[in-house]
Amino acid sequence: MEIQGDEAKVNITGSLEVSGSGITIHNGNQDGVLKIKRFSGDIGQLSAANTRFTVRALNNKDLSLEDDAGNVGVFVKDGGKVGIGADTTPTVPLQVTGDISASGILKADTGISSSADIQIEGAYSGSATSTFVIGGKLSAGSKSFLINNPDGGKLEYGVLEGQQNDVFYRGEL
Repeated sequence: MEIQGDEAKVNITGSLEVSGSGITIHNGNQDGVLKIKRFSGDIGQLSAANTRFTVRALNNKDLSLEDDAGNVGVFVKDGGKVGIGADTTPTVPLQVTGDISASGILKADTGISSSADIQIEGAYSGSATSTFVIGGKLSAGSKSFLINNPDGGKLEYGVLEGQQNDVFYRGEL
């Protein structure tokens, strides 16, 4: 079946099932859009432009990516806040429920805050004006740290364990 013309429409009541190679939407050299409606209003659309494919929720709708059991993996709240890991009510721009693993650098321009444990494996580094604040107990596998010596080289600070709090210094001032 072929239908042509600027105002051509096909109205189907019920379900539409397509078997074969799928559905192709081609609009000449214009952007192609597949709109999804519920009742009388648009709720979403799939569109393609020259350099991107867009999935868009419309009319104050949220957007979610779910697995075959309906578990939400990524949730985008109307307004752009993103929840990852079943969080469907993100209150900040990116809210993650569960662990985060990064193989590169985790960068925060204004700080990192947590009401739970923060685990750092490997090196922590910051600029000369960075502050690393610990409001609770520090648990470390190695109880020493290095700082740059202004004259070159490094200074190593270590921890002596005992029942008292003391500061010891060896070397020249």
